[in-house]
Amino acid sequence: FDPRSALAMIESLFAIVGLIGLTPAQQLNAIRHYASAEGVGPRLYDALIGATAVANAIRTIVTWNTRHFAGLFPDRLVVTPVGYLAAG
Repeated sequence: FDPRSALAMIESLFAIVGLIGLTPAQQLNAIRHYASAEGVGPRLYDALIGATAVANAIRTIVTWNTRHFAGLFPDRLVVTPVGYLAAG
């Protein structure tokens, strides 16, 4: 995608979904938890996304990276976008 198309795609997504996140304290706690479990590297981003799901009571994480998320958040349903739509 070119930058304008990517921006248009992101803006269309924000038109239909809500934005959620973590407070600074929740972010720090998520990073502490990840580090205490010997977490290193870019999977921290997965840990923060999953922590956001937990903090906002979201039961299903939709991602192409199911293996990493399922390992980090075994108490969440982790499915691919195709799997999510199929379950619809």
